[in-house]
Amino acid sequence: MLFEAGLKRIKKLIFSLVFLSFFLSGKLVAQDSSITVTGLQPFLENADEIPGLEFIVYFKALNDTTDLTLLNLSQHADSINFWFSDTILLYTEAKELNADLSLLNQGLGSINYLLFKREVGESTVVEYLDNLIRNELFVPISIVNNSFGNEGELVLLGTNTPFRPFYKLKVKILSDVKMLLLLACLSMFLIASLIMVLVMFVIKSKKRRKEILTLRFKNLCYGPISDLLFDDETQKLNQLKKDDLVALFPKDHLEIDLFKDVMIQEIISLNKNMKGDFKARLKLIYRKLDLDKHSIKKLSLKRWDKVASGIVEINEMDIIEAAPLVEKFTSHENFYIRSNAVATMLNISNDMSLKVLAEQRYPLSRWQQMNYYRIIKYLNYKGNVEVNLLFESQNESVRIFGIKLVRYLGFVDRLSILQEMYGSASINEKIEILKCYDNFNHVDGLEDIHQDLGTSDKTLFLNIVKVLKNLGSEISQILLMEYFKKTKDFECRLKILEAVNSLNPDLVTLRDFPNKDEEVDLILAHLKDPILSHV
Repeated sequence: MLFEAGLKRIKKLIFSLVFLSFFLSGKLVAQDSSITVTGLQPFLENADEIPGLEFIVYFKALNDTTDLTLLNLSQHADSINFWFSDTILLYTEAKELNADLSLLNQGLGSINYLLFKREVGESTVVEYLDNLIRNELFVPISIVNNSFGNEGELVLLGTNTPFRPFYKLKVKILSDVKMLLLLACLSMFLIASLIMVLVMFVIKSKKRRKEILTLRFKNLCYGPISDLLFDDETQKLNQLKKDDLVALFPKDHLEIDLFKDVMIQEIISLNKNMKGDFKARLKLIYRKLDLDKHSIKKLSLKRWDKVASGIVEINEMDIIEAAPLVEKFTSHENFYIRSNAVATMLNISNDMSLKVLAEQRYPLSRWQQMNYYRIIKYLNYKGNVEVNLLFESQNESVRIFGIKLVRYLGFVDRLSILQEMYGSASINEKIEILKCYDNFNHVDGLEDIHQDLGTSDKTLFLNIVKVLKNLGSEISQILLMEYFKKTKDFECRLKILEAVNSLNPDLVTLRDFPNKDEEVDLILAHLKDPILSHV
């Protein structure tokens, strides 16, 4: 295939070179047909009719009585001796007429040129003929005879080689690889677009059908659930069998998964808004209709949204027996599955040590921390939650969350553990520990805080200054003033002076700053201004 393509390119190159050689050598006579004024008449004698060019014969007779009307000449209005002919298309005919007039009557005759009905000179005619020949609008007989002989065919000299078709196939387009690729791409695009439109139509139809069925099922299940919830007592409801409950709903509807999903959503929605005995009734209805099995069945599906939905249902309806199955998803790579699984395990496992949270490998987001805190806060009302295991976790975000729980839940007895952690803690952990110190006025950790005043992290430094502002000692004042002289950062200097001013207002005076600058004066004026003191 490559050899044939290369051979074709070589043939085309040879043909181009041969044609160019003829062109440059002057064998294409059409490009070498310039005309001069002296050669105009011989040229016109050998030429046929030329478009736009006509001839007229003027003749001045010597005798006034001469009558030339028989030769189709017209007499001039101003002179009876001056005659002129009609326009003549061929130069040879004009020349013959002029010769006949000279033989019949002694006089002066001339042939003039008309170019588009206007009389012009020979130089204009020569220029006009050159333009016609150059643009191949007129080919003289002499050029045709010299170039192509007597065959009468317009054949280029460069095509003397035998003709060989460039394309072997009859259909030219089928032998062009690029064109075939283009057609293939267009066909694939057309097919893909048709498939996409078909898929979108099917998906939209299914979605529309699901919305209609969901609305219909919601109306069908709302009545029976309301009757069971408000009309029957808990004891009577507990005595009912599954068949008795199924009979309250449309026949065979409980065999439809979508109907079960709609009913579960309605029960969960009511469960969130109910309290006391009503919540127990809803969970009883949920179990008697075997909807708990439907929720557990979702855990084995491949779609992540179905799995997450099943975990949420298990969490809302407190299906404790499903805890071993949910535990498998606590380290799942999907964020939603993992988050709901951990929340469910915290809710139904009754594990006060928070082991499932301590074993998390993925970082905890703020949304997860807020969700888990709500559950842990509820668990703490039922019993003391142990957060010590969170401090030993390999996950930094889990350790930070454990430190936050100390502050949020008021675990003052855990401050000693945080003090032991402070030395080896990361910057983010130290910031949270400092917030706990500040919240509970824990002055036992001042020594560790003083050592961290030389930190290069600005956020940690500002948090340390904030804690020392409330808990600092005389040593803290001295250290703060030392670091005030070292630092050039305006925000840090402002916070240091605020802290020192809060601890010992008498220390912050103008005489205490022998090397004060304009910035220090502005800060001091700001601190002592009662209007700006809290700005």
